[in-house]
Amino acid sequence: MRFIFGDHVLDPARRELRRGAELIEVEPQVFDLLLHLIRNRDRVVSKDDLLDTIWQGRIVADSTISSRIASARRAVGDSADRPLLIRTIARRGIRFVGEVREVAGPEAAAPATEVARAMIGASPHQNVTFCRTGDGVNLQWPRAETGRRWSRRPIG
Repeated sequence: MRFIFGDHVLDPARRELRRGAELIEVEPQVFDLLLHLIRNRDRVVSKDDLLDTIWQGRIVADSTISSRIASARRAVGDSADRPLLIRTIARRGIRFVGEVREVAGPEAAAPATEVARAMIGASPHQNVTFCRTGDGVNLQWPRAETGRRWSRRPIG
């Protein structure tokens, strides 16, 4: 089960967070925190719940919890000043308030074109270009195209 929100995809099976095709590096606790918030987005998650789930009951400083929440916000492009995805509820806890779509499927993550198609409803075409540098390094880069493909044949 993958979770799609905004232009992000959270894949628990691969333990990956992506923004489009870009892999976003996050610490394991930040990933676990984000996953827990998304899975429990229908309710406010308390500090005690976070301690039980993320830190397995270990005692940690409030600053550690705040730091992980701030890192989770940064990873998804959110902020505490203007929260769009992760909202703090005073004296109650924290809640993921963004719209999330769950995508079931094989354990492997969907290719970037499938994710893009799911998010924007388009049917992108991808061209891959290859070359070899003078020192023998092989390079490849994708270029996604959407919309109509043009023919070089003259009209009429």
